[in-house]
Amino acid sequence: LLKPFDTPFCWIDGRELTSCHPQPSRISIHTARDPGKGRATTASGSVFQYEALSADQWFAGVILVDTESDLTTLQKLLPGTAWLGRSRSAGYGQVRIEPDPIEDTAWREIGAAAPELKAGNRVTLTLLSDTTLRDATGGYALRLDQATLETYLGVKVRQVHEESSFSSISISGGFNRTAQAPLVQGYSLGAGSCVTFTLDGPLNVADLEAQGIGERRVEGFGRIAFGWLDKESKLTASEGERHGTNVNRAQLTPASQQMARRMAQRLLDQAVEQKITLFIRDRVIEAARQMPRNSQLGRVRVLLRQAMRTADPFAHVRQALATFQTTGRQQFEDARFNGTNLWAWLNQLLGEAPRRDVWSELQLPRQNWPRVAGEQVTDDPVYTRSVTLRLIEAVLTAASRQRKREEVSS
Repeated sequence: LLKPFDTPFCWIDGRELTSCHPQPSRISIHTARDPGKGRATTASGSVFQYEALSADQWFAGVILVDTESDLTTLQKLLPGTAWLGRSRSAGYGQVRIEPDPIEDTAWREIGAAAPELKAGNRVTLTLLSDTTLRDATGGYALRLDQATLETYLGVKVRQVHEESSFSSISISGGFNRTAQAPLVQGYSLGAGSCVTFTLDGPLNVADLEAQGIGERRVEGFGRIAFGWLDKESKLTASEGERHGTNVNRAQLTPASQQMARRMAQRLLDQAVEQKITLFIRDRVIEAARQMPRNSQLGRVRVLLRQAMRTADPFAHVRQALATFQTTGRQQFEDARFNGTNLWAWLNQLLGEAPRRDVWSELQLPRQNWPRVAGEQVTDDPVYTRSVTLRLIEAVLTAASRQRKREEVSS
């Protein structure tokens, strides 16, 4: 079972997995100048910062060509020195491109030869990049289930083996430089997600790996591989070379520090939304059948909204829960959820011993909160309480909607 780990890059050579940490970025201070006068003025002069990739780093890629003419053209254009990115006149963006020898063979990102897959074969599909897929209703697919696999692979799937599958979710956006506007953000299945399944018919691996699946493939989304590490039972992990941190980092002004903290807060809000979505997908959907009646779930949701306007929302909800009659409370105690029952889970999140920390529930420890220019969100109890209430309401809302869908379908 493959799972991503907390390192920017890694590579696998045989049974050896090596993690790699690139050099940190560099922040430099510049002064804006009036283009006509060539110097800073009161109207157009200001001090600003650039955050750029550090020098002496190597990046590698592969270019696939279909014709000899394309190959000839690229051989003339690529070698030598080039300038990439912005502020090239200020000395940024100089790179040296050194092509490797040309390989006149079919190329796979994972190196090994493509397997021949037939009906009855058990195979693992691994996402090598973030992949944006849609389900039957047009919404974002948040898991590689049987219906999604059959739609995008174009072949019948006999069975999906959940015990050997893993998926994560990322939020994908972008920026349209022509329109000077950000692209709409959407959910994608994260790189490293994998699913093991049994085929019900032959599968053309070469074409699927060459084309990819899903949306935004021309931007690098949807890269996949079949049968990667299927026979590897154990990998040995090691730490690659870690570059030093002697980076020239400018001292931020109070206004810049405040802006960096606001940016870090927005990144944290985005991470919280993603983690809540994952929590619901992994724990709520399957448990919805045994959840309390929708009327009882709605009753608690009303309590949560009322509690948000009080000084101590946790105490408000706990006191209200204590007034539940035996019949209503029993429905929550009978619902098994997240290793306990729903009644205990609610009260433990709201402060009763043994207490559950919402950041542990979401697998988002405080030390992993986003940083921007060295600034991080402070551990605010008010924010933690609001995230706790959001998680509870999201669980109850998802359970209620799932029950309604199942009632309609039946």
